Amino acid sequence: MARAARKKTLPAVVEAPERVPRKLYLREWLHRLKVKQITAAEAAGIGASYMSSIIKGTKNPSYTILLDITDAIGITVNDLAHLPPPIEEFDKARNLTEAQRVAAHVLARRKR
Repeated sequence: MARAARKKTLPAVVEAPERVPRKLYLREWLHRLKVKQITAAEAAGIGASYMSSIIKGTKNPSYTILLDITDAIGITVNDLAHLPPPIEEFDKARNLTEAQRVAAHVLARRKR
């Protein structure tokens, strides 16, 4: 008896995720945003010890974990690759409207 040929199905094409930065400035971002590690960990759905290990650099988080963390604190994964802006610029940005904040963000990206 001949085996029935199996039809191979290819997985759906998935857009490649952004590249995970080598150096994460998570500690600096948490400090600048005045967010405690435990608060960010709870909001991201991970343990406090795992968050601490990520910040220390002893654990390498997956891209999805980084997305959960950055969504919880309101930044992007790409932001983690850079130091946060100086406190003066950061405070100015807090007083902007949402449209002004988006425009400033776009302009800052173009300068890099």
